[in-house]
Amino acid sequence: MHVKDRRSPEGQLLTKFTLGSNYWPGTTGVHMWSRWDPERIRQDLERMTELGMNAHRSFLFLPDFLPTPHETNPLMLERFQHYLSWGTEIGMGTFPSLFVGHMSGEDWDLPWREGQNFYTDPELLKVEERYISDVVQAGRSSPAILGWVLSNEIPVFEPRGTAEEVVAWAERMIQAVRNQDADHPVSIGDGCWAPEVSRRAFNFPLRHLAPLQDFIGLHFYPRMGNVWHQSFTAAFRLQMAAAWGKPVIIEEFGHSTTMGSEENQAHYYRTVLHSSIINGAKGAFNWCFSDFELGDTRPYTHHPFEMRFGLVRSDGHLKPAAHEVQSFSALCHELSSGEWDPDQAPRVGLVVPRSYYQILPHDWDSTFSEWYPLYLDVFSTLKRANLRVQSIFEPAGDLEAPKGNHILLELDPATNPLLILPRLKRITAPFWRQIMQYVYSGGYLYTSFSHDHWIVDWEQTFGVTSDVRFGLPAVPMEDELSVTILPDWLRERIGDGFAIPIQDRSAEMAYCPVIDQTGELLIEDQNQNPILIFQPHGKGGFYYSLFPIEMILLKAGDHPAQAFWGQTLRAIWHRVAKAPEISVTGQDLEWGTWRNTATGEVKLVVVNHAWDPRRGSVHLAQGLGRVLTANVPTTKLETGTIEFELDRKAVLIGHLRAASPNGKISVPGIGTHDTRRAEEVQKADSRSQ
Repeated sequence: MHVKDRRSPEGQLLTKFTLGSNYWPGTTGVHMWSRWDPERIRQDLERMTELGMNAHRSFLFLPDFLPTPHETNPLMLERFQHYLSWGTEIGMGTFPSLFVGHMSGEDWDLPWREGQNFYTDPELLKVEERYISDVVQAGRSSPAILGWVLSNEIPVFEPRGTAEEVVAWAERMIQAVRNQDADHPVSIGDGCWAPEVSRRAFNFPLRHLAPLQDFIGLHFYPRMGNVWHQSFTAAFRLQMAAAWGKPVIIEEFGHSTTMGSEENQAHYYRTVLHSSIINGAKGAFNWCFSDFELGDTRPYTHHPFEMRFGLVRSDGHLKPAAHEVQSFSALCHELSSGEWDPDQAPRVGLVVPRSYYQILPHDWDSTFSEWYPLYLDVFSTLKRANLRVQSIFEPAGDLEAPKGNHILLELDPATNPLLILPRLKRITAPFWRQIMQYVYSGGYLYTSFSHDHWIVDWEQTFGVTSDVRFGLPAVPMEDELSVTILPDWLRERIGDGFAIPIQDRSAEMAYCPVIDQTGELLIEDQNQNPILIFQPHGKGGFYYSLFPIEMILLKAGDHPAQAFWGQTLRAIWHRVAKAPEISVTGQDLEWGTWRNTATGEVKLVVVNHAWDPRRGSVHLAQGLGRVLTANVPTTKLETGTIEFELDRKAVLIGHLRAASPNGKISVPGIGTHDTRRAEEVQKADSRSQ
């Protein structure tokens, strides 16, 4: 995790990926500090290291540490110091969470608080500052301290408070930590349920809170019933949070084995962990380390499923998910210990409008409730088509308070050759001008029609003469939208066409009736209405869907048409972007690469997000002589393509090493071999792994 050291203007980098668990002992649960079990705690910390973990998140239970407003419990502080000493001895770091009142489906309030607002009450704020000072002083010199987290999901524990009050509270409490410890990073522990990410806690605006924190911590448990939404939640939230300029960790994710099998818990963990590192996470912590047998103890009496989130069963045996963590730790260790840099290849820019995270004055679209599922759905579609995606937020601009993180946004066609803007509804005039300039200078924008939009001069921009009528949405009456592919370059990648079911008749499904259009017609429907056109503009151009394809697909759910539309967007990407040296194709496969700055070797990670096997290919640019060794069997074709197959939720981890000009390749630990024997070396390496 990259965190600035305030003592040094150059900054100090914490280079290791922080991998671990959230932790309560299995014998005590949330009552760890009052039902002190030193032997079990030491044993658990040792087992964490055996599983390859280098960190964990610990919790200071408020009722134990602050039984009165007058003093931090000295016995608890003493136990906290013992706890840190064991971590130091064993080599297990921790991120203590300070204000822990909400936990596992129950809020444990301070008995003396008597309704005081946690963010604004003057006397309570003084107690909080003193408590922080006591705890941080007790722990700051311990090598086991990796950083501090203010709370555990405090928007649940204290939902009151305006955005201004919450930001002022966070600034004050973070400063209280830094007054005692300027050497360790600090985060809030709010779960990052901000409007800029999941649109859940509008009084915790990330654009205001990100500048205060050293890192951002995500919490998520996706249960929306859509396989792709669940599988890509980690990647999506990482990309949405990273846009605000701070390192991001997955602070809490999990899968109770009361809600799914142990085998499928392992599949889920494997997917989340490898997808997280592909998408730039600086750490990941599962919930939680061990199972509990505490059915007669609150909160487990009324939330019994909370007793089965562990990597370790109550009898001490490891669940399959624990082996996934251990296996993943080897990849983390390799990427952290060598000179590996993630490849900074151009990415598709997913444009997030200001109205996603900020309610505009008197906007009758402000009640639109499907922003989050819509954007998660589009993100999943792009990822399933093997595209690498970066979230790009429209700046908050003239309506934002001075403290806001305005994001000095530059749209660069070299960094983001293609922008995707689904549901063209509300874009401010200054940002639309910026998009127009981006396209004119060589970028490309894909966007889709939305009824009642506020975009000026859109007909001239997209080259259409419309028959749109004020207040009268043109909703399709057919049961499906039949798609016909017209130009050869598009048909070669997708086929002749496909059909999308229309499950909704609301205005969100309305299309743009067209009298005439001047652009290139790419796709039409069964009634010869244009669905997708291309209109050049300067050095770039616009790909414009006259149907709200993304909304139609969202309502259709997990339908094959979603994969076809992803292939359509991928075909556009291939038309506008330069082919990279290394790329991966194959439906539902997400991939990432890292390059060793010393050796030139490339590390490749490919995740199959599907619950069925998938075939894929690694494509090497012409003349790029590389040999792939991997943990799964591969077949190299004469075209420079390497084929492979991944089982459900499986991961390929491979090394691409350059072949030397004399027809030999150097494989570390093996020596030099003829390139004609490369496939034999490859297969041997696969068997050994």
